[in-house]
Amino acid sequence: MKKYFLLTLTLVLSGCINAMESQPKVKVIDDHQLAPYNQLVVQKIDQIYNQSGEDWKDDLTLLVARPNSQLPIGSELDDGTKTPYLNLYQYQLNNRQAKLVKGEASNQVNARYSPNKRHIFYHSIQNIDPIGKGVIIDLMNQSVHPVETKMELDQAMGQWINSQQIIYATFETNQIYLMNIAGKSQHIPISKPLAVDGIAKLGQYIYFVTPDSKLYRLAGKKLSLMKNDVQAFAFSPNGQRLILRLAKPDHHEQESLTITDRNGNEQSPVIQTGGSIGEVSWSPDQKTVAYSVLADDEKKRGLFIYNIRTQRSTKILTDQTTFSNLRWSPSGKKLSVTDTIEKEGKYTYLNSIISFK
Repeated sequence: MKKYFLLTLTLVLSGCINAMESQPKVKVIDDHQLAPYNQLVVQKIDQIYNQSGEDWKDDLTLLVARPNSQLPIGSELDDGTKTPYLNLYQYQLNNRQAKLVKGEASNQVNARYSPNKRHIFYHSIQNIDPIGKGVIIDLMNQSVHPVETKMELDQAMGQWINSQQIIYATFETNQIYLMNIAGKSQHIPISKPLAVDGIAKLGQYIYFVTPDSKLYRLAGKKLSLMKNDVQAFAFSPNGQRLILRLAKPDHHEQESLTITDRNGNEQSPVIQTGGSIGEVSWSPDQKTVAYSVLADDEKKRGLFIYNIRTQRSTKILTDQTTFSNLRWSPSGKKLSVTDTIEKEGKYTYLNSIISFK
């Protein structure tokens, strides 16, 4: 997930984010004969330029990152030119209006609501630096709580455990912390130094992957290796299953997916994608998984929905390249995805909101 997030962010900021009027070329796969197997049929797709879908508050409100024209242009690129800061907005689907959450002379990205929707955790970054500081906003009183440790966080780090706590890992020192909504942090020691590439906490266990593609589980002071060749993982909403993104060393162009129990025991056949996987997201009812694939072969490239019961994958979108931020609405009737597209030599975000029948 991290490699795609950093790629899209860098492309968009370095492309200066130009608004575009023409509709992009998007091929929608909508075969009603597949409905008995996939149980999801595309009803419509709404597309918004210059906007990255971040997270859902409810089925009609999407948290997004978009340029803040009210601030002086100040996000500096490598060539010295400047572009508007990306700030967080709450976008209303019914009237297409966007309300600024809290303006900041910084790029606000990688944002997620707390489970009770009262707080937002995001990363604040300057220019196109891929490293940022963690920040919590209280939506009730607009108070802001930066990470107490004053250590920069990797873009992909920072996960809500519950409505009161976040778990994160620092980028350079590879330290794991728990942080409450007031910004107070608690250090979690590890028995041996390990770089952390993605992290989550479930019950008494902390799960994380390392840059050498190993999935670990930490229980108190006991550290155990669960599985090799793991690039990333995501828990099902009830926490009983994991979906793992797998790849052999130096073979990232041939990544696959598999579903396991909480101990890493496989529960489904390996899903061969024939390409590099961008991101994976469970539906709220845990019946389907959305994932994106980047590949030279058009047949293997696009946005897919995998049905757990039938063990079938159906392509939903194609002709785009770097689908990221796959976010299901609370009802599972909508899916927000973000891509970067090029127009006249410049890049911009394209947020597609897919509604299912």
